[in-house]
Amino acid sequence: MLHEQVFLKESLPRIESIWASHKFPLEELAALTAELSRFAVRLPLIGSFSAGKSSLINFLLDESLLSVAVNPETCLPTELRFADDELLILHHPTKEGVPLDRAVLKAQDFGNVESGSWVEVATPSPVLARLDGMTLVDMPGWESGIEQHSEAIDNYLERSSAYCIVVSVDEGGLKDSLKKIIEELAISKKPMMLVLTKCDKKTPEDVASVLAQVRDEIEAISGMPLLSVSTVSRKTKSSGDTTEGWARALQQLLPLNQAFFHQRVGIRAERLIETLVRHLQQLLNSENLTIEELKSKQALLRQQQDQLLQDLQRTEQQLQEQVTPIATFICEQFSSRLKAQLESLASSLLHQGDINSPIGASLRMAYATGMEERLKPLISGKLSQLERLAEVSFGELNFSHDFQLEGKGSGMFKEVLGGVLPLALAALTRIPALIIFAPILKSILGSLFDNAAEEMARREQREEARQYVLTSLIPECLAQIKAPITQALSSSIEQVMAQVKAEADRNISHLQLSLQQLTEQLASEQVADMNNKTRYQGEQAELVALQTKLKEFARG
Repeated sequence: MLHEQVFLKESLPRIESIWASHKFPLEELAALTAELSRFAVRLPLIGSFSAGKSSLINFLLDESLLSVAVNPETCLPTELRFADDELLILHHPTKEGVPLDRAVLKAQDFGNVESGSWVEVATPSPVLARLDGMTLVDMPGWESGIEQHSEAIDNYLERSSAYCIVVSVDEGGLKDSLKKIIEELAISKKPMMLVLTKCDKKTPEDVASVLAQVRDEIEAISGMPLLSVSTVSRKTKSSGDTTEGWARALQQLLPLNQAFFHQRVGIRAERLIETLVRHLQQLLNSENLTIEELKSKQALLRQQQDQLLQDLQRTEQQLQEQVTPIATFICEQFSSRLKAQLESLASSLLHQGDINSPIGASLRMAYATGMEERLKPLISGKLSQLERLAEVSFGELNFSHDFQLEGKGSGMFKEVLGGVLPLALAALTRIPALIIFAPILKSILGSLFDNAAEEMARREQREEARQYVLTSLIPECLAQIKAPITQALSSSIEQVMAQVKAEADRNISHLQLSLQQLTEQLASEQVADMNNKTRYQGEQAELVALQTKLKEFARG
């Protein structure tokens, strides 16, 4: 377990006691308690089908726990963590988890599962115990990259300190689907590590060559060095530990995980403790305050609260004014990415291939770029604290098309060639020596002219598809995404402002609580003092009466 996490868990009972004794809202502390109890840093393993992710984890654990069968239809994300007792659960997003046994896990016999389901594996593995609470995530592999791509980003980006890229040496390099997700991880500045698997299939020279190529490709896309690079073979454990390098690399992630925990949980704990410190400071500095002064402070606090609300409204208005420029920037990024894929999109149109996946991936990355480069810096400049932005899904968009080949130009070209062929043949056969070769020349020239016509037809079709992409498909996509992007940006700003306002309201309410308690305390002390004075006055009256009576006795 992370050191800061251990410290906070040990300190939490005392924090809870102080928090409750000063009558602060318990739900604020409950949120920290829940986050602290369930927090785990995740390391998703991403790669293509048959890249060797499950085998890699099996080798690391020294047991055949996960299935290595290639069955994309039944694969689910599988989270593995350390626990004293083994626990296997299939989690659904809308209903209770279902206990599993090892046979079901190995067979991937999950039945009908909802989208977003995942498998939890808790096991008393000594290897996992040494990872200080880190959870490994065996992500399903993919080829098209769009659905699993979204899952790897949306479900794990905010819960992962880094990602592990797994590539089989057989692949020889990065597949396009993996390049897309690496680019999006790079936009979010997520660190990455690389594991090259199945290295016993190639010579050491070939392995080194593929490793260098993949590493260079990842670093060129991400613009930052990899955290670590490891190679793994399929050899059995008896022939040596094949995951030693990767196991050492996982240990090197622990400081990164510490920083990630502090960012996600430690800072929240700091805020609550700071609230208590400010409150106690108010109480300690109250000896010379009067009730009138406290009431004056409360009135000033209400003025400050009203001013804060006005400032927040003005800030939100200023941010909303930037929605259109940022949306324009995202659309330009989207258009640029589609134009960079001009040839592949044209090829997909010609062969009736899938265009939703590459267009959807381009949209995700364009939006992520706009958020990281334009919106987040703008919000950070306006507000002292930037909260996490909610994920935005564009899954409801459908980039369908009605592209149909016209095919007119190629027919015209063939007719022209049909007229040229007899003329060319007649010109050649005017040479007496070539007359006897006329049949052969006719066959050769006819074949050449036919091939030229087919090549010209292919070029015309590709150019027709390219022009359709440039003049129809891209403009139609831009027209379709403009409103959703504008709405998503506006909603993100509203979400951030709501979080900031809630935080400001909490701080104001904490200060009001401190002042209220001081007012009650001073009022209580004044009541006690008044009671004492009343008693003193009664006692004095009694004594004066006695004195008067004694003087009367003296006069006799």
